[in-house]
Amino acid sequence: MKNNNIAASILTILRLYLGFGFLVAIEGKITSGQFNASEFIANAINNPVTVPDGISVFGFYTAFLESIALPNVHIMN
Repeated sequence: MKNNNIAASILTILRLYLGFGFLVAIEGKITSGQFNASEFIANAINNPVTVPDGISVFGFYTAFLESIALPNVHIMN
């Protein structure tokens, strides 16, 4: 598709349309002032993704959430 200008143009229009639709969908959540990410982050920390053996798959992500994201949740809100 790198050499096909028509396909590239169609995909560009599709990406712009989907991006605009996403922005319109989240605009109400962002501007309402009711969005609170702390419960979502706490749930991700308490229930990490694990393999059947119970070992955390994304330990680095859980550590990031505990040490950086949750203490600074006011920035995300």
